[in-house]
Amino acid sequence: MNIEHGTGWAEALIAQAQEASFLPDPSAQIPKLLDTICTALGANFCTLVTLEQDPPSLQPLSGLVMPSALQTLDEPTFRKLESAAADMRPVRIGDGLYCALVSRHDEQCGSVLLLVGVEQGTELSKSDISRVAEARGILRLFSWCLMENKQDRKYKAQQTLERLIDAQSVVVDLINDLLQAPIDRIDTVIDEALARLGQFCGSDRTYLFVETSPVTLSNTHEWCAEGIAPMKQDLQDVPRDMAGPWWPLFNTVGHVYIADIGALAPDSELREILEMQGILSLLAVPLQMNGHLFGFMGYDAVRAHRDFLPGEIYLIKSVANVVATLLSRRNIEAQANQARLLKEQEQRKLEATLKAIPDILLELDSGLRITRIHANPNIVLPLPEEHLLNKPVEHSLPPHVAKLARSIQRELEGRDIAMGYRCTLEVNGQQRWYSISASRRPDDGASDTAGYVAIVRDVTESQLQQQEIERLGEIARNSTNLVILTDPMGRIEWVNPAFERRTGYQLAEVKGKSPGRLLQCDLTDPETVSDLHIAIKNETAIRREILNRTKTGELYWIEVSIQPLFDDTGELSGFMSVQTDMTQHRIHARSLERALKAEQDAREQLRSAVNVLQDAFIQFDAAQELVLCNSRYRDIFKGMEDVLVPGTSLYDFLRASIREGYCIPNSDDHEAWIANQQAAFKFKYVNTSILRIGSHWYRQTYQPTPDGGRIGILSDITELKDAESRALADRARAMDASHDGFVLLARDGRVTYANAAAARVFGRAKGQALVGENWRDLFDVDSVMSTGALMLPELNKNGSWTGKTIARRDGGGFTDVEVSVARNGEQGYLCILRDMTDALKAEAERDELRDHLALARRREEMAQIAAGLTHDFNNFLAAISSAASLMDGATPDDAKQLAERIHGAVDQASDLVRRLMDLGRQRDAKPEHIDLRAPVTDAIELVRSGLRAPLQLIAHLPNEPLIGWADATGLVQVVMNLCINARDALVETGQNPARITVALRAPCPEDAALDFQVGHYDPNMDYTCLIIQDNGPGMPPDVRDNIFTPYFSTKGEGGSGLGVPIVANAVQTHSGALSLRSAPGEGTIFTIMWPLHAPTEGRPSDDILRPTYPGLVDKTILLLGSDTPEERRLATALEATGAHVVPCVALEDAEAVLTEDPDSWDMLLVDAALLDVASAKLRQLLSPAQNGPVLVALGHTPASDADSLDLSGPVRSALLHLENSLTCYLYNTDR
Repeated sequence: MNIEHGTGWAEALIAQAQEASFLPDPSAQIPKLLDTICTALGANFCTLVTLEQDPPSLQPLSGLVMPSALQTLDEPTFRKLESAAADMRPVRIGDGLYCALVSRHDEQCGSVLLLVGVEQGTELSKSDISRVAEARGILRLFSWCLMENKQDRKYKAQQTLERLIDAQSVVVDLINDLLQAPIDRIDTVIDEALARLGQFCGSDRTYLFVETSPVTLSNTHEWCAEGIAPMKQDLQDVPRDMAGPWWPLFNTVGHVYIADIGALAPDSELREILEMQGILSLLAVPLQMNGHLFGFMGYDAVRAHRDFLPGEIYLIKSVANVVATLLSRRNIEAQANQARLLKEQEQRKLEATLKAIPDILLELDSGLRITRIHANPNIVLPLPEEHLLNKPVEHSLPPHVAKLARSIQRELEGRDIAMGYRCTLEVNGQQRWYSISASRRPDDGASDTAGYVAIVRDVTESQLQQQEIERLGEIARNSTNLVILTDPMGRIEWVNPAFERRTGYQLAEVKGKSPGRLLQCDLTDPETVSDLHIAIKNETAIRREILNRTKTGELYWIEVSIQPLFDDTGELSGFMSVQTDMTQHRIHARSLERALKAEQDAREQLRSAVNVLQDAFIQFDAAQELVLCNSRYRDIFKGMEDVLVPGTSLYDFLRASIREGYCIPNSDDHEAWIANQQAAFKFKYVNTSILRIGSHWYRQTYQPTPDGGRIGILSDITELKDAESRALADRARAMDASHDGFVLLARDGRVTYANAAAARVFGRAKGQALVGENWRDLFDVDSVMSTGALMLPELNKNGSWTGKTIARRDGGGFTDVEVSVARNGEQGYLCILRDMTDALKAEAERDELRDHLALARRREEMAQIAAGLTHDFNNFLAAISSAASLMDGATPDDAKQLAERIHGAVDQASDLVRRLMDLGRQRDAKPEHIDLRAPVTDAIELVRSGLRAPLQLIAHLPNEPLIGWADATGLVQVVMNLCINARDALVETGQNPARITVALRAPCPEDAALDFQVGHYDPNMDYTCLIIQDNGPGMPPDVRDNIFTPYFSTKGEGGSGLGVPIVANAVQTHSGALSLRSAPGEGTIFTIMWPLHAPTEGRPSDDILRPTYPGLVDKTILLLGSDTPEERRLATALEATGAHVVPCVALEDAEAVLTEDPDSWDMLLVDAALLDVASAKLRQLLSPAQNGPVLVALGHTPASDADSLDLSGPVRSALLHLENSLTCYLYNTDR
């Protein structure tokens, strides 16, 4: 009997058991039985031992050997053996060591255990563990061999053997009946077999439960002993989980046998279920086919306990296997009948499919000759069909392919299908790869059916991809993706450096741990985690996105791809997890979502905007299909409504345009024209054209979009076209009416056109008189030579030239002209002539005016200097007069000192006189009625010539002459000084943009309401308004208040402080009025009301340097103080009003001059602080009781008292705005 590994071993054990029953000493057969088990399991050893409790030890049975590994028994191993002795199932107790209970401990013998040893590191499969369980059951038959009483052993052995022989006889008969049963009697034969087995075994109920769905079972067959109620009707489609605890036992032990339900644990759920059915003993054996467990056969004992020998169980399982085979055969036969009905239809479908699939199907006979080829007509065969058919592969295929075919044939001798073969063939000069799968074609008796079927597929692309994958495998080892390798239990074995960098965990920290428990956090989606666990449990691949946490607590998103890894035998060897950091992708995705939403909103806004456009709009996408057009476009292209809808192709649009007459192709071949337009659509340039539809002109512009499409815009330019026509006509008339001469020259230099102005330049009556003449004959000979030398190179280089030359007049004489020459396309040249006679005359006059202006300015400066020197000269005279008045009655010594003081003053006065002799006299102003635009324009041009960017000088002057009363030089001074001051302020602050505006206009009512700081505005006079304005930094209040003071300047040494006073003097001289408005950051505006007519005879002048209020003009004022800057400023201001001011810093000098001649002084200005230290006599002289000069005390008197002082204008300003808050008090108002 064959007892090779896994086959025939059970029959060998039973035969040996029968043989042992006739031996004098049956225990001698045990070693042979163990050898059989060892061979069947492929184990290193099998032995039987007894487990002794006192002392704890293992003892081999008589005649058997103890394994060396168990000769020394440690405590943990002993406890595992104890656990195995209490369990009905085989148990693994160490590396390569398994244990199964044969018989329990009794009074005669300890527990008998079966020990099986295999190679270390090797585990028994589920099927081998089942065999160990069955071997244990058969060995239980020999438990009587362990009894001490040989007589009892022989009796029990004889009794057991008889039971087995009877059972075997019954089982053999049943199996014969079952195997011979026809398909239509299977149910009847099964019912009969259940009845005979039930009666033989003494059970009360024998039944079958068969799977009706993956989750339900039904009681399909049942036999009940007399008096036992059937339960078949109540047990249909019951849950499969009803027998839940049994399914694992069917796979491991091979059956479920409970000899006594009462022996189960009191709280056992199974015990509760069985007791509810009144069952005392139970045996259930599985129904399975091809490894699939689909039901079970059960034996219930209800009225009395029933025990089964292991051999009996084995025989009953044999019957169950046959029943399972019959049920499966019936299902197979039913399926076969259905298959036969569908075979013809499927055959036709197969033939159609074979023509459609991208594979080549070859039918070969048993000698490997290709008898038929099925292939899609579009598939190119690697070899010609006639070269392949009905020839041995050695004659029809290349040698390496033929050799492969024979190898596949040899493989099919031992199996039905051969897959995974590849070969290469050279097709049309290129190497291509093909995959080959083959199967045997069954022989149904016909001579032509035996053979093979092969499927050949062109896998060149996948082969190249596989090579690429292998190439990328090396890259993957250095990938930035996170890679984890685990064992089959999901414990980490290796991670790549990218994992360590991203998570912060090193390999030593995570090895042996679960990735999920290490990286997942409370925020990780539980459903995603569940999906991963299910995939790992089912050993399937999965890809998910999941939120993890790094070692430092940082959250990050990854896309994890988990792949199970299998070894060559198909066993799971572990898992590989490849993770891609998706954190930035998630952030970017959210940004894209927002951007997409914004884009959608923008598109809607665009659609709305397009619909309200006044221009016609149309858009095509990159596929040349219409996206949208607005209502304006539809209104223009009437009759094309059927194509002006989204989705219309450019081709259909152009066809409709031709049909309706909107497009007129430039050839009769309309299709070729449309093809050219479609090709031009792809070009990345803007196309603009002008077309006329009806009475309207349109500018049509097509431009590309970034996505490859195009948009078109039609703008109605009808009005522009009409204006252009009018402009062309106007230009023609303008050229004829122009003051400049226009001459068109042909390329040979001859005149083809000349307007009237050109004719006047050359002294001709009409322009036609110049046509045909050469340009060289129209100019002075010397001028032609010099002009040509300069003009021709510049004209050839830049295309234009401008210069001055001399034109010859008909009849004699010459004219200075300015000539501009430019190329006139291919037609010749355009010449513009400008008569320079008047311009040169005006330029000469401007040069003369500039000289007069410079002289006037110098004289003005000299006058200002002379005024200052005069002031100093008056001071010297006062000192001389004071000293001379004190000489009367003075002692000789005092007289001598006074004489020396007089000589010193005379010397200094003489020096002043010499300096005065060097000064010239200022020219008297000579106002007259002139065009005010001329001097203003001259001043503007003089200033503008010195401006540099970004400074701009903008002039707003009337077009018609403006006649006013003015001295031209004085008006030029006014405009120049104010513009130059504005220029200097803008340059100093770097203002950008920097603008100076000069305007000459008629006054408005708002002008009369201005605050005029200079002059007096007379509402009865006629004025023009002159405005000089800048956008510079403006003036602070202290500068604005002192701007009219002579010698006051903000330019330091670069300024004289006379510019604005000169302006003020000129304004007052002409009886005008000036208003200044300025503030920091707001620029400066000078508004001058300039008279148009001479002032009324005898009208007083409001000259700032000669005020007209009483009490100051030609009055003498003694200023008694401390010579402070404020006092000097006050003295200057008073002298500017026409008064004579004598400063005095010594109290004794003041006392002397007042005592000698008090009537020579009209006013005394005294620092109030000096009154407290003055002598009694001086205080008496200053007393109001004296009929002396007007006394003004400076410093501490109430400001309200100053209102009674007869002062106004700049003097009052000078008095009331000193830095020490000057106040005034009037003592004597009679004078």
